[in-house]
Amino acid sequence: MYWQSWISSRGLFLVVLVVLFGALNAKADTERSDNVEVEFTLKSTDGLFHFKDLRGKVVLLFFGFTSCPDICPLSLAKIGASFSSLNANEIEKVRALFITLDPERDSPQRVQMYANYFHPNIIGLSGTSQDIEQVTSQFGIEFERKLVADSALGYTISHPSAIFLVDVHGTFVGKVIDSDGVGALSKNISELLASTK
Repeated sequence: MYWQSWISSRGLFLVVLVVLFGALNAKADTERSDNVEVEFTLKSTDGLFHFKDLRGKVVLLFFGFTSCPDICPLSLAKIGASFSSLNANEIEKVRALFITLDPERDSPQRVQMYANYFHPNIIGLSGTSQDIEQVTSQFGIEFERKLVADSALGYTISHPSAIFLVDVHGTFVGKVIDSDGVGALSKNISELLASTK
């Protein structure tokens, strides 16, 4: 498949690029939310996934799709790199969710297989279009499917590149934007973990 060959040929380059970018751009600023409690149910490879089951863990959420040519692999590589900087005790307290915006093509199995290329602590999730819209509305996410005449896929999906942060109580506390590097993401994870001690 296209995305498999893309990741195998360029995945290492992306990780190196993201790590270097993070070192140069280790800002700690995030856009804070109004502390909204998150709750939803989607489908994973293990069946129904309930967000409440991650209470007690710091959770990162990223929304995209497996055929995404640039934003998604870069953002997931950023998440993977930030997870790799954590020690064994810390990594047990953190999870990331990769939620597809293309449920017609992205089954839970396809999304999980894609997520596994970046880090085993990233859970791939799918569902119905209505399920996805219910989740995106909680984060104020706007996305749009656009037809692309010269694309083999026939369309692309315009979507934000932000990584959303949820604390151990299940509260949406902010997001790391595209211009923030791995250092900023790692610092926010560490701060959220420290706040639980």
